[in-house]
Amino acid sequence: MNIFYVDVPESIRGLMASGFSHCSFAQTWADIVDSPDVKKRYRSGGLGKRMVPGEYRVWLCDGYDLCHGGVSGEDMMCYAFNEMLRSFLPLGPNSKVKFVTHEFHNEG
Repeated sequence: MNIFYVDVPESIRGLMASGFSHCSFAQTWADIVDSPDVKKRYRSGGLGKRMVPGEYRVWLCDGYDLCHGGVSGEDMMCYAFNEMLRSFLPLGPNSKVKFVTHEFHNEG
């Protein structure tokens, strides 16, 4: 499901790096939790001050998602989860949004 960017709250829009709106993440939270490599592949957390209650509260970064143009394991592609639409909004690589603060090497 596409999210119209004009409907994205300013606090979330401010996280979006240019050039990544074409990226998509089709997995569900159940898919993520059931993934055998969940601890190696994903990192998630709360949006803190940028949270929009009932709409955007958490982010997810995927270390295997190559939409950012890098190599798997070098950077992670990050998304904000839209609770109303049950879909992930592309934000950009972790090197831009800086959600994951420790180095990521696909280790579990």
